[in-house]
Amino acid sequence: MTTINRQLSTDLERTQRLFDHKVAFDDTRVGAYNNLNCPGFDRIQMVRKIEICESFLTLLEAFTKAYSLHDSAVRERLTLMGRNITAYSKLSGVNKKMIELLPEHETILSALTDACSKALLSMKATLDIKVQQQLSDDDRQNAVRQVGKHFKKLVAYHMKVLMS
Repeated sequence: MTTINRQLSTDLERTQRLFDHKVAFDDTRVGAYNNLNCPGFDRIQMVRKIEICESFLTLLEAFTKAYSLHDSAVRERLTLMGRNITAYSKLSGVNKKMIELLPEHETILSALTDACSKALLSMKATLDIKVQQQLSDDDRQNAVRQVGKHFKKLVAYHMKVLMS
């Protein structure tokens, strides 16, 4: 009788832990699944990842706003500077190239910020069913790819600026 009570109490504790972590299916009892070494679902770690991503997104938005102000100030300065330089000067050509390239920087940064916010939303969708219903499967799968794509565009832009 004591072994049955112990078994029932351990099963009860295990079930309560599952409900606390909101896991629908727990496969740790099956040895074949454990041998595959699949990572388990850790809700606390997932919430921490989301908090870190939210703070990163906040910093990226502030960075984007600061860079937007910086780019507009540089554009104004180069425009004013270009008026004092003769049209045949090499510096005038560089200023014109920089003035042409600056609007592209703002669009790339804003696209990167949007892609990061969508990736964060897809991360939240794993924990919240309401958010999950708002997103389609394609949106969740492509969110991280879009961040990578826009980051590559940002790197390519900076290479273009360095080469000009």
